[in-house]
Amino acid sequence: MDNFVIGIIVLLLVGVLYYSFAKRQQSEGKRDVFPAHKPPTGLGVRPEHPAYAAAQRLEDAIPADYEQRVKERMQQRYPELSDREWAWRWHEMKRFLLMAGLLNRVEMYSAKVDEVWHEMLMFTREYQTMCERFCGRTIHHAPHAAATSGADLQPASERAWFDWVYSELFGPNQPGAQLWGAMYRTPMSPELLELLRQPDEAAARRQLFQIGDTSASDALTNAREGLLQQARAQLTTAEELAARGERRYDGVTGDAANWSLLGGTLMLASIAMPDRMEEAMREAGLEQQRHSFTGSSCGSAVGGGDSRDNRDGADDHGGHAGRHGGDSHSHHDSSGDHGGGDSGSSGDSGGGSSCSSCSSCSS
Repeated sequence: MDNFVIGIIVLLLVGVLYYSFAKRQQSEGKRDVFPAHKPPTGLGVRPEHPAYAAAQRLEDAIPADYEQRVKERMQQRYPELSDREWAWRWHEMKRFLLMAGLLNRVEMYSAKVDEVWHEMLMFTREYQTMCERFCGRTIHHAPHAAATSGADLQPASERAWFDWVYSELFGPNQPGAQLWGAMYRTPMSPELLELLRQPDEAAARRQLFQIGDTSASDALTNAREGLLQQARAQLTTAEELAARGERRYDGVTGDAANWSLLGGTLMLASIAMPDRMEEAMREAGLEQQRHSFTGSSCGSAVGGGDSRDNRDGADDHGGHAGRHGGDSHSHHDSSGDHGGGDSGSSGDSGGGSSCSSCSSCSS
C-alpha cells in the first residue's frame, strides 16, 4: 500500500513538472516572435525620406533613462516580457508617437503598444518634456467620445489611412508590424480618396494632418507635406492604372519602388477592387518580398498578424476592431485640438481603460 501511495505521488510530481515545462515552452514560444537583431535606427525611416528629420527629432526628444525606467515598470508588471519583445514594443511606440505628431488623428490599434504608452504616462514630467521637445505640446489621452476632429472620415477608412502612412514612413518587411494586427485589409473609403484628389490641397492638409502654427518645426512640416504629396501622387498613378484595367501597381521605378508598392497597391485596390482587398494586398506583399533587399518577410502583417493582439490575460479594455484588423480592445485614437485628457498623472496605468489619445501637437 505504501509503495502504491508513493507511486501516485511520484506520478503527480512528474505531471506537475511536465505541465510547468510545457507552459514555460509555450510562453517562450509566444514571446520569441521577434528577431534577435535590434530595431533599425531612425525608426526605420529612410534617410532621404521627408520624415527622416522628424524621426530624428523624436529620438532626440526622449529624456535620458526614460526608456529604461518605463522598461523596468513593464517588466515588473509583466515578468514574462523579454528584453527582445520590449525592444520591438518600444520601437513601435515611438513610431506611433511620430505618426501622432504628424497626423490629425491616429487610432491606437495595438494592445501591447498601448501598454507601453500607459506606463510612459506614469512618468508625467518625462512624458511632457518629450512631447514638448518633439512637437510643442503634450500628446494627450482623452475620452473617445471627445475625439471629434476628422469625424467625417469613416473608422474603416482611418484604419486604411493608418496602414498607408505606416507603410510610407517605415517601408516593407517590418517585424514590429505584427503588433498592429492584420494590416492592409481595409480599403480607403470613397470620401478619403476624394479628399486626397481635390485640386485644392487645403482640405486634405487640414483634415488629415496636424497643421501647427507659425512656430511649427520645419522637420515636422516637411514630413507632413511629404506624406501629402506622396499620397496624392500615388492616387494619381493608381487611378491611371485602374482606368486602363490594370490590377498591379507598377507605376513607380527606382530605389523607392519597393518601398511604395504596398501603399500604392492599397490605393489601387481601394479604387478597382475593394471587395478583393485582402487578395490584392497579399499578392503585393509577395511581390514586395521578392524584390526586397533583405529577403525577409517577417512581420509584414499583410493579411496576417494577430487580430487579437492580446497577451493572455494582460488586459481587458473595451473597444472594437471588427474588420479593421486591429486588436480587440485597444482602439484608441490620437487626434487634434482636444484640450482635455490624461497627461499621465493618473494612478494605475493598466487594463480597464476605455480612453483614447488625442494628439494636440502643434509642433
